[in-house]
Amino acid sequence: MTTQAMTSVDASPSSLEDALRAALGSHERDERASAIREASATADPEVLVVLMGDHADSISRNAAMDALTRGGTRSLSALVRALRHPDPEVVMFAAGVLGKTRDRAAVPHLVGLLTHLDVNVVQQAIESLSQLRASSAVGALVATLDEDPWLRFAAVHALGEIGDGRAVGPLAALLADEIVREEVIAALGKIGSPDALDHLAQTLRESADPTSFAVCLRAIGTALDRHPDHELSRAVGAWAGLRGPDAEAVHERLVQILTSDTPDAAHESEDAPDVRPAAAALIHALRLRHLYTALVLAGRDTRLRETLEFYVLSLGTEIVPTLHLGLSVGRAGVRRLACVCLGALGCEHEAPSIAARLGDEDPEVRVAALEALGSLRGARHAHRMVPLLVDDHADVRQAALSTLATLDSEVVTLALVTARPQHPSDLLPTLEIMRANPHPDQQQFIERCLGHAVPEVRVAAVTALAVQRGDVVTRVARAADDPERVVRRAALTTIAMTRTPLARRILLQALETQPERLADVVSALGELQDAAVVPQLVRLLAAPMGGVRQAAVTALGRFVSAMVLRHLAAAARDSDACVREEVARVLSTSDDPVALAALERLGLDPNGAVADVARSALARDA
Repeated sequence: MTTQAMTSVDASPSSLEDALRAALGSHERDERASAIREASATADPEVLVVLMGDHADSISRNAAMDALTRGGTRSLSALVRALRHPDPEVVMFAAGVLGKTRDRAAVPHLVGLLTHLDVNVVQQAIESLSQLRASSAVGALVATLDEDPWLRFAAVHALGEIGDGRAVGPLAALLADEIVREEVIAALGKIGSPDALDHLAQTLRESADPTSFAVCLRAIGTALDRHPDHELSRAVGAWAGLRGPDAEAVHERLVQILTSDTPDAAHESEDAPDVRPAAAALIHALRLRHLYTALVLAGRDTRLRETLEFYVLSLGTEIVPTLHLGLSVGRAGVRRLACVCLGALGCEHEAPSIAARLGDEDPEVRVAALEALGSLRGARHAHRMVPLLVDDHADVRQAALSTLATLDSEVVTLALVTARPQHPSDLLPTLEIMRANPHPDQQQFIERCLGHAVPEVRVAAVTALAVQRGDVVTRVARAADDPERVVRRAALTTIAMTRTPLARRILLQALETQPERLADVVSALGELQDAAVVPQLVRLLAAPMGGVRQAAVTALGRFVSAMVLRHLAAAARDSDACVREEVARVLSTSDDPVALAALERLGLDPNGAVADVARSALARDA
């Protein structure tokens, strides 16, 4: 039974409740989910509250709570009234749902529950106030800190989630309470105000064991995530004292955390967050220059890459000397971090040192060095990059290609040509760079490659010549007669893309002199996008070879005119199914009545592929 039936005006209250119970209590998950969605929008919230108090049927009770939560504001009045229910469990459930509704109008009513006689009700009210981030409830929550220890724990957590600075003093007073100490530290970190940081700094200095130190350090890391540096620079007291020499013990611990190869189990465990990002955040925030080496050395761990890059880059030029030293450290992760950050910081004077890492044993370092030199516009080191075009690692090869493609074209060209590439594995990336980064000095080299024995090299040479200045058509024309079709097609397309009168003459002449290669020439004529060739293309719709007729249809599809559409519609009766299928594809882009009529005929084509294309086109237009 649906909830529409449940909300019928002819139904009695008891029948409504029974119908709703049956729908929400379904053991079929999908059916129950549908009932919950519908009940949240249409069912009487008072009836849902009644079901929420059903101790005998946990399935319908939980479903009713879910529907009340989804109902949001429309559930509020019924839930507020349920807070006065004689059954403490109903009150507890109602308080829990109010927190999940995210309706802040519930806050005063939840605050009223903080003096309830049932401790479970009070705890649920605290949790809901936490979910609602109810800053207006801070005073009332502080008052519960002197209550039951279990409630104190919940209140501390809630005050941290709310994040209001007024709670700092009362929370700090509980730092001596071993039961809630860790939760208090975490709460102060979430609040993250300057005075909260001050208490955390003092606690950090007083933490004797590694576990306590790690808990406090993580809280400081949380606070720093919410705290702009310009505010920290004005800090005084214990926080500012962490910069001084009397905090040497703290500094030594930070170094140990960041540089140890085997972190102490006390501050590193499977169920605890990594404390090292917090250590890095503290060094960054306090600008502890004598600890910058530890910060960079932490780059040995790939899991810290993004974190360290952020902090190192935000420190700016003051950490550059340390990064320079990092280029020579034995750990690949550190060398990589140094390359990345020096490049991002624009340290042009470090380009020679970074270039030395192009021969690094680690491929990730070689990639980082290439990318850094690209950022620094380090073209003078191009000759050291060229050998990496044939590196054993694909990522290095791609980085070398990408970098060389962006640097000064004249310098790169000199480096490429003087390397005297011979093998296709050398020639192909060289030609790809020349295509992406053209320079007139490349033309002679590229033209020589047009005669290479390997077709792929000749194709790459054609595409590289296509971007050169000057008479591209004449230089590429001889490749249009290449014995390999892939080379011919590349040459013909390159000629057509110049869209010049000379290109038109060459292609039309090829129609007469290369009958065995008509399909490729016809495809190139389409790329020419010159209306003067339309009559020749139309004549080719009657060519004896189906492949030529199909290419003509494709080429004509680039020209929009009533005359072209009429000829294409006529080609819809071609004896070759491949031609008819191509006609359907071309006509599918037009809403002209002639095209639509042809598509309707093709939709009845005996060839399934042809009919499918036409029907899909007609369905889109419907």
